[in-house]
Amino acid sequence: MRAVVILHAIAAAVHGLQPSETWQQIKAQAATAANSKTGSVMLPFLGDAVGRHASLAPATAALLTERLATGALPRNKLTLVLDSSLGEAEALLARDLNAVVEGDPAAPELLTVFLHFKGFLALAAHRAASHLWSTRSEDPGAGQLALLLQGAASERTGVDIHPGAQMGAGVFIDHATGIVIGEQAAVGDDCYILHGVTLGATGKEKHGRRHPHVGSGCTLGNGANVLGPITVGDGATIGTGAMVTKDVEAGATVIDTGFMSNKVLAPRKSKS
Repeated sequence: MRAVVILHAIAAAVHGLQPSETWQQIKAQAATAANSKTGSVMLPFLGDAVGRHASLAPATAALLTERLATGALPRNKLTLVLDSSLGEAEALLARDLNAVVEGDPAAPELLTVFLHFKGFLALAAHRAASHLWSTRSEDPGAGQLALLLQGAASERTGVDIHPGAQMGAGVFIDHATGIVIGEQAAVGDDCYILHGVTLGATGKEKHGRRHPHVGSGCTLGNGANVLGPITVGDGATIGTGAMVTKDVEAGATVIDTGFMSNKVLAPRKSKS
């Protein structure tokens, strides 16, 4: 798991999205908001969420604590666990934030995504839970804590991602409601996932895998169900409401044409 995090961090750096630069932009945007006419109302919150933190990972840990803390997840101990779990994922968090700003006209600045977008918070919670899950053989309690985090994030955000699922860099979960991603599912870099998407199982296994693997640069439309140990190739689009139980080649588009009936469009030819 550590090697995967390092590879994603390298990919994020190639995109030119350094965590420190991302965090400095967020701090500058928070300062601008605090100095506005209505800034005095938000000042204490902005100070706690942004101003007192030196970098993105501890700030995300504190924000998640504020949203997810319960009796089962006490605030002071949860912050320490999240801070430790997200430390190596800082480049991934930066890439996730920038992916939303790059892809959504409703998110004009990083501060807005960091504070208010459920998809980012759900993905950040998953990244922490995934780190804990990867250490459960050494620390059985880590697996239980990962599942507690999964449950809390699902309850608060409407996004249920098993800690064992693999999520690439720059994933944009839009609207973040009614999403279910199973334990052995994988999502590649720079994917766009809308509400109501399920990456689930059919009861069948292939090479020990039950859930789908989705390549990089894919779009999963709202209400899409991608089920079983199948593979969706890079750059594919799964349309609204489609029920997909067979492999989809790279660049292809699947369109729902009726109950349990899809039409697959061949990949578009690249323009010269």
